[in-house]
Amino acid sequence: MLFTKAFLLLTVCSFAQKTFDYTGAEQIYTVPSGVNSINIEAYGAQGATVHGGEGGYSFGKLDVTPGQQIYVYVGGQGTLTVLASGGCAGGWNGGGQGGNGIDGSSGGGASDVRVGGNTLNHRVIVAGGGGGMDDIGISFDKGGAGGADIGENGKRTGVLPTGGTQTQGGIAGAFDRYVGENGVLGIGGSNANFNGNTYRYGGGGGGGYYGGGGGHPWSSGAGGSSYVGGVIEGVMTQGGKVGNGQVIITEFAATLGAEENPTVNTFKMYPNPTSSILTIEFDDMANNSNISIVDISGRVIYEKNTLENKIEVSTINLKTAVYFVKLTNNGKITRKKLIKR
Repeated sequence: MLFTKAFLLLTVCSFAQKTFDYTGAEQIYTVPSGVNSINIEAYGAQGATVHGGEGGYSFGKLDVTPGQQIYVYVGGQGTLTVLASGGCAGGWNGGGQGGNGIDGSSGGGASDVRVGGNTLNHRVIVAGGGGGMDDIGISFDKGGAGGADIGENGKRTGVLPTGGTQTQGGIAGAFDRYVGENGVLGIGGSNANFNGNTYRYGGGGGGGYYGGGGGHPWSSGAGGSSYVGGVIEGVMTQGGKVGNGQVIITEFAATLGAEENPTVNTFKMYPNPTSSILTIEFDDMANNSNISIVDISGRVIYEKNTLENKIEVSTINLKTAVYFVKLTNNGKITRKKLIKR
């Protein structure tokens, strides 16, 4: 019944969708009157430069009360601001220091939402940031992607830095005597010092629930992990976000509409998560049926009337997010969650 109710709210009483872009500071969302449930989509930030690891994606539902204040932190892409150390500062909200933007780069910040306070321990959902890149002279080693239970490792040679996990920061990369810094709660590790006088080489770790490990002078940084332990029906995917992070909140109220039955006129869809082609097979096609894909705000992305028992739908142009596939047949509605990665 709870599952059905969530879809009733989505269909009948969607109020608004609020988008929070990167500002470099905490943002406060106040729950409007009449709203008691929100969907949260969080995107972590990319490591610095186009070769930085991509930020991750997280989705979840949260019960709220009108007037409640919720703290939103949108991660910044790794910066190109060169420090006195010779390296560049990491992106806002946990990105680790990395190289100078040419010979290496800094990690991206995580994006998160905090409830009941604004410390790291108040985070209910996190999307990990990507690690910084490393320049190998003729090409680049891309930073590890942020997101999922474990961020992606750094790349190239030596002992590679590892991604942040659900219980600890990523382990730093090491080569010979050059060792980066481990990631910690919320913060990616910094890259290694080279010859005792510069941090210009190698990638920094991405911010996250736990930050990714920092790289050594011949490796990129690792991605930070995501987290959905404080929300309902949480989903995490790795990578997919370039540039700064983002948080999208969709509001719902508790008024009920016409009942939907998730057990009648059932269908199968695969693969789920999907990245390119989604196949939908119908169990019982008594009459002409309508199949549609909608985003969490209720906007129709795809729609088709069909008499076929199986169709294929391209999802290549869909952004990384959670969607719902809806089958309407003989006045009955069935919905299933779809994850695009």
